[in-house]
Amino acid sequence: YRTKSVLCMPIMRGPECVAVLQVVNKISPTHSLVTVADTPSSRDQWATVKFDAHDEFLLQIIGGVTVQALEQCLADEMGRMKLVRKDILLDAAFQILSDQSCKTLRDLMQLLSAYMTKLFHAGRCSLAICEIDGIQVVNMKKPPSATTPTDPSSYCTRVRSKAQGLVGEAIESRGLVITSNAASSPKYDIEVDVQVDGSAGEIVYTWPSIRLRRVTTVLQWTCAVGSGDPLKMGDNTLSEGAGTFQSDNPDHMEVIEKLLEMIEKRVEEWWPASERMKPRAVNLQVIRFSAIMKKAIAKDKRK
Repeated sequence: YRTKSVLCMPIMRGPECVAVLQVVNKISPTHSLVTVADTPSSRDQWATVKFDAHDEFLLQIIGGVTVQALEQCLADEMGRMKLVRKDILLDAAFQILSDQSCKTLRDLMQLLSAYMTKLFHAGRCSLAICEIDGIQVVNMKKPPSATTPTDPSSYCTRVRSKAQGLVGEAIESRGLVITSNAASSPKYDIEVDVQVDGSAGEIVYTWPSIRLRRVTTVLQWTCAVGSGDPLKMGDNTLSEGAGTFQSDNPDHMEVIEKLLEMIEKRVEEWWPASERMKPRAVNLQVIRFSAIMKKAIAKDKRK
């Protein structure tokens, strides 16, 4: 696109436009960078002139080089961020799987919150531990208890329904649930879901972990919404601040999956999923008595 005062040049990569360079108000080639007296003749030197085909050629070259440099910088930054997250994840594994630093569910949640902040600038985190007929939601507001970590009642709030809130939606869908402005969502339930501040600039991520073909734990966390669109070049995406979680970033998804594996391993040592998901004991005598009563009632009706 070219006019007398504006020149826009698309930078193509095959059939795709990867960038657009724009220049405006081409100045006369006779202008001088040397400060001169403000006279009519000196002002004429700064008069705009028309863009031409040669300018298009130069802008195409400049644009191509600029895009290549930007892509290289973006790739370097993505690589640096990946290494940083790898180091954080290794440290998280050491702390979460340690019997010294992670003795209780409370310790686990404190570590999880700290590392999610380092990894993705997460605001708050919560963890729902599933049972056969309900869920235990870790409640960090409860006072510390001297009971063992295998007694979840000291650290959790028990909810009998597995369909409540965003946690219930994730359990049902068996996949990541992303909720913007969660406080206004009809599915949000303060009893089971992570606490939110009620602002529209906050996203709640709800991620279920599947074991024994069932959802055994659900991780929830909040992140602030970036004020601008992410910068994307090819397969690389760099969000503002390079810190918030991006669900379309495979590296981010892999980090969360590894973190969930650590959580599962730790919870499994305290409270095995095979025990939590086992059907409750059934009173066989009550069943036999009920069967006898039904037969007796049916016999009376036939008479």
